[in-house]
Order: sequence, then structure tokens, then C-alpha cells
Amino acid sequence: MAVSRKGAISYPFDLEVLKEHGVLDKVKVSAGGFGTKLSNLKDGLVDVAMMPLDHIYPKNFKKGRYITEMEFKGPVYCVTLDPEKLERVLQKMGRLIIPVRVPAGSLGAKNPPNDIWGYSWANFFGADERMDEDIVYEATRIIWETRGQWKAWHAMGANITEEFIPTYPYDANLVHPGAKKFYDEKGIKLKDIAKLLR
Repeated sequence: MAVSRKGAISYPFDLEVLKEHGVLDKVKVSAGGFGTKLSNLKDGLVDVAMMPLDHIYPKNFKKGRYITEMEFKGPVYCVTLDPEKLERVLQKMGRLIIPVRVPAGSLGAKNPPNDIWGYSWANFFGADERMDEDIVYEATRIIWETRGQWKAWHAMGANITEEFIPTYPYDANLVHPGAKKFYDEKGIKLKDIAKLLR
């Protein structure tokens, strides 16, 4: 079983997910980066790897390079996780991962054959707590006022929308005061991104 490299923030989460699913003591764990995991899968050194999917919120998934390369060797099978067990991992370790439901057929006509569950790491704009409140307020205003335009600049910009801009990935208390001030003035409600992805 290939998991994230040691020292990566995802490494302890990968191990805890396996533990929660009751398989950690039943598999041989191999730690490495995404490239190493891909090579080990292709070379038959591991049978299963925890790998990312290209994901644009809310439900737009693509195979991405890892799955595409694996398909040259043979069929790729996506294994689902249990969302209740993922929730227990969150409760135990903190909200650094986001459970995500991957719809059936989103990675190809028959892949996956049914909805599956995995987890994701949020991509978001962040500001150090020491950053001036007025600067963060202004940056938040610009992002908000240019929503809907970002897709023309980059594919991931498709999720810079009214629905997904005022979200927090881990904890509402970690939203910078400058951003919160902007949202409060405009009557924009902050939302938990994990709830939008279920």
C-alpha cells in the first residue's frame, strides 16, 4: 500500500485512514511522493496507492496524469472509503482533509461504476494572521468582484464562484479578520467547504 512520503502533512492522515478502515496492520506500507507511488504501481511493487484526482469544485473530476499513465498498463480500479470512518479521522486528527464524493462515471464511462468516497486537500487563498487587515480586505474584495472570470485564466479558476469563494476548509475561526470584515459588510455567509462537497 503506497501512502504519502514521510514528513508530508498527508502521511499521518493516510495511516490513520488505513487504521480506521481496519487494514493498517494487514498491509505493507510504502511511503513516497506521487511520482514514486505512480512508478511503484506501474512496476508492480505495490498493488494499491492513495493518489489524488484532478478536482474542480464541486463535482468536476478528471482522470489526470496519474490515472491516464496507469491505464496504459491496464485497468484502473478506484477503491471507495467509508465516509463515516473519514469523519472519525477528522474528529480525531483535525479538519485537514476534506471528504469528497466522486460521482459514478466521472473518470470515464464506467469508472468508477458507483459513487466512491475519497478525501482531498483544499486549495485556497490564505493570509498570515499578521498580515494587515486592510490588505486582506482589499484582496478579498478583488477576488469577490472578479468571480466568474477566473476560468479564462486557469482551469482551476472555475471554482472561484459565488458559491465557493466564501468557504473555509478547516475552521471558521481561522478566517482572517480582514476577509471576515468584507464578508460581514456584504452580508455574505461563510460556509464549510466539506459540506458543499458531500
